[in-house]
Amino acid sequence: MNEEEIARAVEEGMRRNDVRRAAAWRKARDQEARNLLKGLGCMALVFIVFIVLMVKNPGG
Repeated sequence: MNEEEIARAVEEGMRRNDVRRAAAWRKARDQEARNLLKGLGCMALVFIVFIVLMVKNPGG
């Protein structure tokens, strides 16, 4: 293996590694967004239930 082949192999490996890292980062970001939406959905549900109970029973 001469220097040019080594350089090409290293570059190819780095590129492959970058693609893998980008995919992992994208997956983590999507998971984070999903968790955030779940949390917001749960909070909205609790809030809606709370409002419905307040409307049905204003006296507390």
